[in-house]
Amino acid sequence: MKKQTRPVEVTIPACGVFVLESHHAADFQMEPSRHPFTEIFHVMQGSGKIQIDHCHVGCQADDTIVIPPGCEHTIIDAPEFPLSLYGICIATELYAWQGISPDWCKAGVRPINKLALPGIRDALRRMLYEQSIPRQGSDLTIVGLTMQLLGTLAGNNAKAPPPRQPPTPLAGAAEAVAHYIEQLHGRFFEATDLDSAAAQLGISRRRFTQLFRQSTGQTWLQFLTDRRVEHACHLLKQTDRTIVSIAFECGFEDLSSFYRAFKRRLHVAPNKWRNR
Repeated sequence: MKKQTRPVEVTIPACGVFVLESHHAADFQMEPSRHPFTEIFHVMQGSGKIQIDHCHVGCQADDTIVIPPGCEHTIIDAPEFPLSLYGICIATELYAWQGISPDWCKAGVRPINKLALPGIRDALRRMLYEQSIPRQGSDLTIVGLTMQLLGTLAGNNAKAPPPRQPPTPLAGAAEAVAHYIEQLHGRFFEATDLDSAAAQLGISRRRFTQLFRQSTGQTWLQFLTDRRVEHACHLLKQTDRTIVSIAFECGFEDLSSFYRAFKRRLHVAPNKWRNR
């Protein structure tokens, strides 16, 4: 699996937000750098430290680190546990236009309520998805999710995101499940489970699974996994992203479950499928 030995090249697009992934090799090296934009890194795996100006900030899995614009910084990995980072690079003008005070942007690790972590990861997956397959409204979605993340980080006590409101069933449970299935095509990467899906619609697990199979001919997990593997195939074919990055973007929390699901459906490992 290809991992990076140098930082990702960043070019801020017109919308003002660029999303990146960086899975470090053991020999990753970074020269001290300064950027005119804000950087927010979310650590998925590994540990190390980030030197920001004259301060050393330790970081590990689940940490979210803010690097203000103009600060000299260097990422230093723990040799035995190189970092896997997902980052958002934000033009300063973007939050200035939104009336967000620059005072929120202080260097260091931001405390995040553990209950909010799935929401942050879902937002990162959504932004990567929209950036990978640009379409009408993608820029607005990316900027909106960035503003939501900034709001979370700006608060002293980050709260878990409010639960989604279920769609109003127009003609009972069957209509609610049909609406849910339609939405699932663009939300397959979100962290969820069968019980949460049924609860979201306000119907029992048994009734939900029955209606879901009637509509799709598949179980909920089969349908969800198929959508994830389909998107993985698109990324494997159209991008040079690492397997780890693709697994995360498609909704798999670990590499082994991604490999199992991919091989079960296509009878070949993702890297071999890409090479073909």
